[in-house]
Amino acid sequence: MRRVPLGGTMVLRKTREVSRWEVIKLIVRMASVQLAPERIDEIVDRYREIVRPIHQCSEGLLNHYVLIDRRSGQMRIIGFWDSPEALEAALPTLEPAREQLWKEFQETPTLEAYEVADEL
Repeated sequence: MRRVPLGGTMVLRKTREVSRWEVIKLIVRMASVQLAPERIDEIVDRYREIVRPIHQCSEGLLNHYVLIDRRSGQMRIIGFWDSPEALEAALPTLEPAREQLWKEFQETPTLEAYEVADEL
């Protein structure tokens, strides 16, 4: 048996040595939106009120960040999911909260999902 590190967790394997990328497919989901810079704090507060409680209960969500540029008004909301299945399972509760938050924006954010291909 070999111990294979998986993002801080040790897993025992009985088969051939396996890359952690074969075992776990991290998914990053990112929303991007332009805001009026003076509304950033208000929108972050609304995120904390509407979406954060859903994220805190979402199984498979590893990390979540709200990134802002106060000068330009750019905002990125980025979530790291332990698998595509975890993200898919969270969507029924996550999407209504996301849509409610997006009503606060003056434009429709872009929403993208990526598989992590490499990690340092």
